[in-house]
Amino acid sequence: MTTPVKRPTMIVDCDPGHDDVFALVVANHYANLIGITAVHGNAPLSRTLPNALISCDVFGISAPVFAGADRPLVAPPRNAPHIHGESGLGGPELPPVRRTAEKMGAVEAII
Repeated sequence: MTTPVKRPTMIVDCDPGHDDVFALVVANHYANLIGITAVHGNAPLSRTLPNALISCDVFGISAPVFAGADRPLVAPPRNAPHIHGESGLGGPELPPVRRTAEKMGAVEAII
């Protein structure tokens, strides 16, 4: 008889492009995912936050989503549209956003 493995509790801080959506799906399956924070990165926050919300809808992830930083703290903003497309999830046509982010910001949620 094997001992059940305790699922780690985690918050995923991400800038949802293709790689981070995969990470969210895996985290949701193997961990107790208690929150997702979306920040500027692969694309502006105005795109990564909806990407996180849409990904939760598409993959049945119920963790709350929090908006994080809309720019880097000490450097000029840089995105990667040549890799991830303008939306951060270039390629598929994305469904409309149905969920909304939590009112609390990412920093407060992490604390």
